[in-house]
Amino acid sequence: MGSYRKGYFPPKRGRPSATVKPQVAPKYQDPKTGKTWSGRGLTPDWIKGKNRDRLLIKGRAPLGACNT
Repeated sequence: MGSYRKGYFPPKRGRPSATVKPQVAPKYQDPKTGKTWSGRGLTPDWIKGKNRDRLLIKGRAPLGACNT
């Protein structure tokens, strides 16, 4: 016990290292302040309780659309 073959190391334990996540284009915009939200993470206060369809940024591709 305690000896490992050359080149083999036991798996790391604990939390995985932080990875850089790609930046996501904003999906919603507050018409009063111009603040934007991608639709990910916590919902900002300016969008809570409002109809999100009215805050969608126009010109975004619909879900499932691809640029081919």
